[in-house]
Amino acid sequence: MLDEIRTFIALAESGSLQRAAERLNLTPSAVTRQVQRLEAALKTSLLDRRVKPGRITREGRAVIDGGRHMLRIMNDLKAQAMPLDVMHSALADRFKMLHGVSSIIYLIESLLGAFLAIKTRQTY
Repeated sequence: MLDEIRTFIALAESGSLQRAAERLNLTPSAVTRQVQRLEAALKTSLLDRRVKPGRITREGRAVIDGGRHMLRIMNDLKAQAMPLDVMHSALADRFKMLHGVSSIIYLIESLLGAFLAIKTRQTY
């Protein structure tokens, strides 16, 4: 799911499917599929496709904000040398359990809790 979130953020920042694809070294159809997978996982529309180019919905803006925060947390966790298999397993389990845009908030809180637990252990 992180790749899908990263792709959606790139699409929003670039304002164009083609520019997002170039930025990510993907084809435009791959960008579209990733955004569709993210929408399916969250069970909400992130883009209003009735207009061209598609506009980001209110839910889409929430995903961008939460997604940016989540990516920052993930980068911090990686910097703390958390084993990738442990991090991947934890994230996979969380995404299986969660539904809807509000799930991003829950995931961020969980990741932040893990990050703070690591920081707390390092200070003692």
